[in-house]
This record gives sequence, C-alpha cells and structure tokens, in this order.
Amino acid sequence: TGINAEYGVCIEKTPMDPKETPPPPALAKKDKKPSLSRQQRIAKALAKKNVGGQNLQPPTTAGSQTQLDDPLKRKKFNKQQILPLQPSVKLLDLFSHLPQYSGSASVGITIQSKQLHPDIVKLGLLYQNRIIQGSHARAAAMLTAFKTMILEYEPSPDKPIAKDWENKFSPVIQYLKDCRALSIGMGNTIKFLKSKIGNITNMNPVEAKKYLLEELDRYFAERITVPDEVIAKHGASKIVDGDTILIYASSHCVEIILRKAYDLGTKFKVVVVDSRPKYEGKAILKRLAQYNIECTYVVITAVSFIMKSVSKVLLGASAMLSNGALVSRSGTAVVAMMAHAHNVPVIVATETYKFTERVQLDSICYNELDDPEELANSPTLAGWKDKPHLKILNLAYDVTPIDYVQMVVTEVGMIPPTSVPVVLREFRAEGMLA
Repeated sequence: TGINAEYGVCIEKTPMDPKETPPPPALAKKDKKPSLSRQQRIAKALAKKNVGGQNLQPPTTAGSQTQLDDPLKRKKFNKQQILPLQPSVKLLDLFSHLPQYSGSASVGITIQSKQLHPDIVKLGLLYQNRIIQGSHARAAAMLTAFKTMILEYEPSPDKPIAKDWENKFSPVIQYLKDCRALSIGMGNTIKFLKSKIGNITNMNPVEAKKYLLEELDRYFAERITVPDEVIAKHGASKIVDGDTILIYASSHCVEIILRKAYDLGTKFKVVVVDSRPKYEGKAILKRLAQYNIECTYVVITAVSFIMKSVSKVLLGASAMLSNGALVSRSGTAVVAMMAHAHNVPVIVATETYKFTERVQLDSICYNELDDPEELANSPTLAGWKDKPHLKILNLAYDVTPIDYVQMVVTEVGMIPPTSVPVVLREFRAEGMLA
C-alpha cells in the first residue's frame, strides 16, 4: 500500500506475476550487437558518402602496418623474412613496434633458393650497406633493377602470366625490405608496378613484357626525370640576388635548384647545416663549391646563430604526408622550427611520387632505426653493448609539422602544404595512383 501525496488517497499495489514480466527495452537488444571498430566506422561513413563513385579509402596512420611490439605480428614478420638477419642486441622499448636494426647479413643459399635476379641481390646489398642513400636515388635504382629483371624474364609454362609475375616479385620486394625499410617513394613505385601487373592477365609473355617496360619507362620519365627539370625551374624563381639560402644535409632536389639559380646568373650564398652521424652535408658542400657557389659550412648546434643572416630555408623531403607534415632526415624539424622562430620562410622541394595518404603526428609511431654504432664511435661509448643499462637510439627521420612549412615546390607547381591531399585526389582521379 502506498500514499499518493498529490491527491491524498491510498493506493494498494499488488505484486506482479512473474509470468507477466515486461520484455526488456529495445535498447537491450542493441547492446548485444558487437561494437564496430574505429576503422570500420570510418569505412562505413566513407561508403555512404562515396562522392562521384570514387572508391574512397579510410585514412591510415603511418605506423599502423608495423606494430611489431605484438608477439604474434613479430612472429609473422620474422617468418616472412628472406635474409637470416641477426636479432637486435638491445631492444629499445619505446621503439619495439618498429623493425630493429640488425646489421649486415650474408646472402648465399637462402637467396639462391629464392632464385632472385643478380641485379636485385646487388641492389639489396647496396641498400643495406648504405652505399645508395636518399629516397630519390633508391627509387631510381630500384626501377632500373626492375627493368633488367623484366627484360630477362622467362615465363613459367604452367602458370598464368599475371600470377607468375606476382610470384616472382613478392620475394624480390620482401628481400629489399629485409635489406632496408622501403621509403615512401619506393612503396608508391611498387604499388604502381603491381597495378600494372594486374592488367596483363590476357596478354602473351612478349606483349606483357613490352607493356610493363613501357609503363615503367613512362613512370620513370613522368614522376622522376621530368619533374627534376620543372622543380629546378620553379625553385630557382624563388631565389633572388642577395639571398642567403640555408640547406640541411644533402638533397637531390635542393641541389638542382641551387645549380639552376646559379646558371641563371643569380647572386646568392648558401649555408650548409650538417649533423652527426652521417655528415651528408659534406658531399653536397663539395659539389656546390666545385660549381663555384659561395658556401658556408656549420653544424646543427650553430643553427640558431647562423639563422639571423639567412633569408630562406630550402629543404628536401623523404615524404610529404596528407596532413601536410614533412618527413625528412633527423634534424630537419629543428632547422624548420628555428627558422619559424626567426620568421624565415621554409620551402620544401620534392617530387609528387613521395606524397602519401598516410598521416603521422610524431616520429615515434613510424620511423627507421639506423646503425647505433654510427653514434658510438667515441671512446666514451666504447663497449656500450656490454653495459646492461645503456642503449643507443639512431633515428633516421623526423616529422616537421605543417605549421613550419610555407611552400612545397613540386612538378605540379608551388603549392602550400595543405594542398598535398588535393594533389593526391587529382592523381587518383586521373589513374596515376595505384
């Protein structure tokens, strides 16, 4: 029995029959459905939009494919390797999700069993020993090796030609990955080649070989060779008489711009900033000096002092991410941020085949670990492997946020970093992206 305070009457409550228990609310049924992951929700939303019939892909982070801190993924990664690489002596916990530097590996019976082309084996060793460096040089050398491999291709009589090509290229790509992590430009080139292999299903071996060679020649010309001339022309137009151009380390695109500006008769000076452990700036300093360009050489610790006399900063790129961030050699972000503090414009010169739809906010989620011995070449760090609490980190790249980049010089023009996803979208619509 209860009392209704509003009307002052007594209401008798009878117990409810258990058989008459009302069904659970509709929301309870929804709770039983498995919740969608974030990637699934993004993919579902993009599928609903599907603007213009385009096959839109959900954005991916640069490090989403190499989470090797998971024991199962690391086991799978080790199983896929072709080279018998030595495990890392000291695993860096913060970077345990990345492939660890394992030094040189001998190639012998393992490579012969995979029947890799001799030019591919040679190329991998050049990558591994850092004889070929720079994303531009590595991509060009890989394309040259692929062309040689296609020229000497012998079809398998019992396999479809497209499937045969896939079987031949899979160990090649894995071998190159084992030798050294692929750059963004190399990855885009491999995607392009795979997309063209899918078009040779109904061709005979002669036609397929001719088609693939023509496509690789076209890609090499349109994405690597011709862009250099256009980038040099656009970049040189931004250098005027009296400029002092600061560059960091070594970059192919930066060098051709400076040479072009000098050929046009522009009077300018160059400041080469360099850093440990590779001191790549020494090589470009020597070439620019031989070209009669006035140069000054400083290490990165003096960048705050020298930046006061600089009018422009010209940087190269390993990749440009879709959020406008720049991936380049370690130390690039320091130079760009120091330029920002002194109100000096930062210009990036790169080809568009280094553009990627990946997104990266820091240098931890995806990077490449270089040889720690490069930093341990001093008496203070002698015998560092025998010291249990001492670990050495040698990161190959860093990420420069979009806020510190004013312009990107490419073969499609001089664009702001915010236009990187626009270029990618246009290329995809024209079928230039895989």
